[in-house]
Amino acid sequence: MTGTEIARGLSATAPLVRRATIDVVFVALAGWLMTGVFLDAGAHIRRLPDTFWTPWHAVLYSGLFACGAFLVGARLVEARSGRRLLDDGYALSLLGVAVGGIGGITDAIWHTLFGIEFDLDAAVSPSHLIIAAAIVLVVSGPARPAWRRGAGFGVAATLSLLYALSMLTVILDYANPFAMVVGADQGLALFAFTAYGALLAGATLLAVRGGASGWAIGAIAGGNAAVMTLPNAPLLGALAPVLLAVALVGGVLIAVASTWLRQTVARPSALLVLAALVPAILEAGYVIAVASARPASWTVTFWCGLVAVGALAGLLVGALVVANRPAD
Repeated sequence: MTGTEIARGLSATAPLVRRATIDVVFVALAGWLMTGVFLDAGAHIRRLPDTFWTPWHAVLYSGLFACGAFLVGARLVEARSGRRLLDDGYALSLLGVAVGGIGGITDAIWHTLFGIEFDLDAAVSPSHLIIAAAIVLVVSGPARPAWRRGAGFGVAATLSLLYALSMLTVILDYANPFAMVVGADQGLALFAFTAYGALLAGATLLAVRGGASGWAIGAIAGGNAAVMTLPNAPLLGALAPVLLAVALVGGVLIAVASTWLRQTVARPSALLVLAALVPAILEAGYVIAVASARPASWTVTFWCGLVAVGALAGLLVGALVVANRPAD
């Protein structure tokens, strides 16, 4: 290989290295933001004395500011150097930072007027919904280019999709099995298993679209179950460590199953199976853990039905994706 060819190779590789570095730095800043999200969620769950001016809000909003400062700084460097740094996927992240800032101001006003919300009030607070939507846009930046290219779904994209899924499941905490111990309200349990099954399937199919490995899919699904368990530990009691184990084992099983199915993922049937299987694995583990601890709560029929409705929700999401896939 001549010196000219080596130089051309390095020149072609340099933009990829720059973008990978940017993705890694940004996903670390997004992790700072998500730490604030979970600290804030835990404070609401524990009903800690709260105002807008709290340490957990400081972590959340400083993380949002850090993400915004990084993106704006990168845009300024691009403008001055004429060299592309940010992929197109980051445009929505910048929009998310702006919306998040508006949501933060709205949240401060809302808390001043109406006080601090807990339980379902916190989940459906308009200011919280604005902030949640903004954070989903912000943290999903590194994953969007991978979805568009259908390749390059590395660690940064995996964490990015995990963050986005986790933001959705945090704001839908009332509809998540890993945020509660079901066993009293059958309607709530059905709703939670159905909603969570659909969200898991959607995240799985987005990961597949980006060319994610089976282990990345397992990390996203199992990681989300784990991070939902941690802030809700006061509500889960003695079952919290058991459900953490379910999340870990479930993630490994999903990784193995996804790796096997990824060999034929181009086939619609394989996508449908994967969309149903991911929620079924995690929710079956949850049912085994909770039903074993509370054997007299519900019938075997109902427990099995919960897993079935979660898998069916995933299957329906998969069917929508398959129906809208472009013909080869």
